[in-house]
Amino acid sequence: MKKFIKFLHSPKFMFTLALLVNVGLFVVGAIFSWWITMLCSMGTSLFVLLVILFTNRGKRYSTAGILITFIIPLLGLTIYFYTRENRGTVRARRIWQNINFKSSSVMQPSQQVIDELQAHNAYQSKLSNYILSATNMPVYNNTTTKFISDGEAYFESMLEEIRKAEKYIFIESYIIEQGNLWNQLFSALKIKARQGVDVRILYDDFGGTNRFEDSKTFKKLENYCIHAAPFNEIKLFGSHFVNLRNKRKMIVIDGKVGFATALNIGDVFVSYKQVYGSWKDTGTMVSGDAVWSMAVQFINDWQFATKQEIDLASYKAQTVVKRKTQEWVQPFGTDPFNGDSVARNTLISLITCAKKSIYITCPLFILDAELLNLLKVSSRSGIDIRVVFPGIPVNKYSQLIAYDSFMELIKAGVKLYEFTPGFIHEKSIVVDGETALLGNINLDFRKTRTHFENGLLIYGGQTVTDVRFDFERTLNSCHMLTTKDMRARKWTHKIYSKILRFFAPIE
Repeated sequence: MKKFIKFLHSPKFMFTLALLVNVGLFVVGAIFSWWITMLCSMGTSLFVLLVILFTNRGKRYSTAGILITFIIPLLGLTIYFYTRENRGTVRARRIWQNINFKSSSVMQPSQQVIDELQAHNAYQSKLSNYILSATNMPVYNNTTTKFISDGEAYFESMLEEIRKAEKYIFIESYIIEQGNLWNQLFSALKIKARQGVDVRILYDDFGGTNRFEDSKTFKKLENYCIHAAPFNEIKLFGSHFVNLRNKRKMIVIDGKVGFATALNIGDVFVSYKQVYGSWKDTGTMVSGDAVWSMAVQFINDWQFATKQEIDLASYKAQTVVKRKTQEWVQPFGTDPFNGDSVARNTLISLITCAKKSIYITCPLFILDAELLNLLKVSSRSGIDIRVVFPGIPVNKYSQLIAYDSFMELIKAGVKLYEFTPGFIHEKSIVVDGETALLGNINLDFRKTRTHFENGLLIYGGQTVTDVRFDFERTLNSCHMLTTKDMRARKWTHKIYSKILRFFAPIE
């Protein structure tokens, strides 16, 4: 049933339906009264134009939305109403804000840590203060991190820590898929649940649909005392699930150890099954005080998804080893209810504060005009900017959109690398070898506004160095694009890229 509902809400179905309605009206108008059809079309176009211009969507919807509304009015009207709730309903926003307001009191920032970061690096301190102001999530010092550059090794470390759990295990993932990896995880979770450990799995209902032969797999987990809940459940009516997807991927164990990653749970994502060539992904293990922010983030998401009230204080770790390090760690979350565009502003801040280099690894590289221009200006100012992206894309349309801006980036001096062995899903940015943004923040200007994502900012320390070294090693498996490569592309691909890029602002 969910598969059918997803089809009914899919862009292909909605757009096809709108086009058929347009053709039908045109035929009826041509047969009976063409001027009535024209009047309806003009009225529809004017209505959508006024709504676009007098709401804060005007800039985002831009020329593409206005043009398509006037060329094919009912298609434009369908697109608008299909995408207009990208920040959710008023009721959903109110629930979310109330949950986050209550949790803000349990994440008090340490002024001493803030002052130490300020003394260490003023630029990093400014970004940290912005994240705190926008998300209520502070920076921590009594924390260590470990960068894991291989997906399989990441899951081995995760399973090892799960087997040590004493109080609770929180797992949050966009996709959880049937296969060998899930079987290993399920076996470990069953054992811990029998021991009385509170095990919770939060999965995105869109990403989790049709991932198991038994569609009731998640419901049956209750038989093993494993609690599973869908985020933004798919419904025939009232479920605006094209946006508001939960793309966060993290694991929290006892409030002492956490894992932040872009890696979904499935055999494809660790190259057990090679569908897109070699799949490269990474993760970061966090130990210490900063894990508390990750625990709060999961509990907030769980409360929003299930409407259950949870006592946050009961999940706070009582004893965390205090270890002073030259590493400051700041987990944070982004969401479509926050009108501040935290992910995008964080990216802008990282780019503008760079003095020497910016190394980016991402599966999608779809930038808006401002970010694109910022990268070009930074490169022309002498900043060494390098970007690694997949050689074998999962989404060919997104790759075509990205390619449309590659020529101007290359001409501006930005170095672009295709990961030739397959698909690279890692999402990381390293600035000047001193600051790293890890986790699951997409470099796709649409996803940063319409989905729930999680980031992990690390200022200083060995992990930042390890991410930079891994980036440099990855370049050995890449092909650097040149202007010659871009000119050699098929003319059909160039046309598709232009068209798709033009309509990309339509969320």
